[in-house]
Amino acid sequence: MNQNKVNELSERILNETNSAMTCLNLYIGYKLDLFKILAEAGGISSAEFIAKTNLSKRYMQEWLECMTVQGYIEFDSATGDFTLPLEHQAVLCDRAN
Repeated sequence: MNQNKVNELSERILNETNSAMTCLNLYIGYKLDLFKILAEAGGISSAEFIAKTNLSKRYMQEWLECMTVQGYIEFDSATGDFTLPLEHQAVLCDRAN
């Protein structure tokens, strides 16, 4: 058995699963207006964000973390705020495009 092929397939499955989960989180953010909440806030703590969404604390915290790790939103460790960059707002919040 070729161990390199095993490793390559394992890595491919992991990457594709990660991409699928990111796609799902993008859809959730779009459908529930989570990106819009971030855009309107300018900068917002996770507690404030969760209060505005009125959704599950656990799931919203995980959503924020996932979107941050994937580079869709930004986190400022000095202030504890999450932000949606203007360039990302143009793509993620403009329903006309």
